[in-house]
Amino acid sequence: MQPRHDPNRSTAHHTWPTTAIVDWCEDNFTVWFLAELVNTLTNLSTIALGAYGLLLCRKHHYSARFYWSFMAMVAVGAGSALFHGTLTYEAQLLDELPMLFGTSAFLYAAAWPERKRPPSWWMATLAVYPTMVTAVYVAGRQEEVFQIGYTLMAAVTMVVAAWGNLKYIRPANESTHAGLVTVEQGGRTLLTRGIASYVGATCIWVAENMYCHSHLIPAKEAVGYPWRVLLEGHGWWHLGTGYGCALIIASMVVVRHNATWKQQQQQQHKQGAPQPRAELVWHWGGLIPEVVVPLTSAVSLHGMAELKHRDVTGVKAKEE
Repeated sequence: MQPRHDPNRSTAHHTWPTTAIVDWCEDNFTVWFLAELVNTLTNLSTIALGAYGLLLCRKHHYSARFYWSFMAMVAVGAGSALFHGTLTYEAQLLDELPMLFGTSAFLYAAAWPERKRPPSWWMATLAVYPTMVTAVYVAGRQEEVFQIGYTLMAAVTMVVAAWGNLKYIRPANESTHAGLVTVEQGGRTLLTRGIASYVGATCIWVAENMYCHSHLIPAKEAVGYPWRVLLEGHGWWHLGTGYGCALIIASMVVVRHNATWKQQQQQQHKQGAPQPRAELVWHWGGLIPEVVVPLTSAVSLHGMAELKHRDVTGVKAKEE
């Protein structure tokens, strides 16, 4: 699947020996302090999107499942930057193993959105599967084992997320409650755009692997800097998959809100407050989404407990 890189094409002397079992199409050590310049820097977008998601989790009190998902994005981006910056085997594991276990976090977030947490057997599966893939991969050091194991998990994640979208995000004329996010409000746009970004970026990465030596390397040498950085397919894979993951997680937040809306309505009715309503807001010219949910929304069942705890604590403090 991966091209065998020719180290003689590097434009600078290797600052340290590379021990990774894969080496992508980008020239190595074009700068002395990074093994792969573009592939390292493009991971910053994944880290930034994950950090932004964590800020939204704190701002809107998303469920804990989404904290784990965005934390996984940050971990994957950091591990990938370390790997591409060093091309050592140890750093490669810090890139690929978070991808496996991070995808488990995505599957945890996507499945059974109407429940506080998925069934125990599902959670056990999400722990056992990546552990088994890791054991086989590390024992044999066959990159294909990781690639197949990860691809299967990514595909299942998209299927589970799509199922939630189809079930809980309905057109306005089929939605019986005003508090639900509908298709017309962009509820399904998040997932379709996210999957398109992820799959499109993967196609670019596969094409790079297929045509690295025959087409891409000669093309990069012909155009030179700075335009050659636009031909680094693995860098585009980082940008597209990171953005796609952020949108897919945001779609899961919408699904979670809609799936637990009845619980939200009952809670609000008891409190005599208006029914909760979520809103999808796009920033940066329609590129970056923000799912705005009510503070008392059951999107975060643990968040409601936290709010109640804060209220009780606040009352006690006032009494004291």
